[in-house]
Amino acid sequence: MDKKGRFEAIAFFRSQYASQKMRKARTSQLNHLSNEEKKELQTSLETIYRKIASLTSIPPHSIETQSIIDEWYHFLCDYFNGSYTLEEFYRLGDLYVKDARFKRNIDKYGAGLAEYMRKGIACYIGVEPNETTG
Repeated sequence: MDKKGRFEAIAFFRSQYASQKMRKARTSQLNHLSNEEKKELQTSLETIYRKIASLTSIPPHSIETQSIIDEWYHFLCDYFNGSYTLEEFYRLGDLYVKDARFKRNIDKYGAGLAEYMRKGIACYIGVEPNETTG
């Protein structure tokens, strides 16, 4: 995911789904990142995307996939100081498919990765994949 697309996608998510208080805290955190921290964030994001992309030949509910989805969720929670809810995580999964910016940037790591992550996230929070929107 390129830098501009990543930050546009994060901004879009915040504007659509996060409460005003959470948005303010997250924006503040992003704005205070040093160049080195931004580089580390990008590397972490890409590493997780690549891990998940390597698993797309197995079902999204598999133990292997769910382990990486768990890693992704906890990365987001850690990055946003534990304020990332399961509802937001679920909605983020939907955005991966519905928002062309997310889909385009995530699918760079593997064809269909955005949809696979959406299904994996739905399984992670206990929603059957066929019940999700998108």
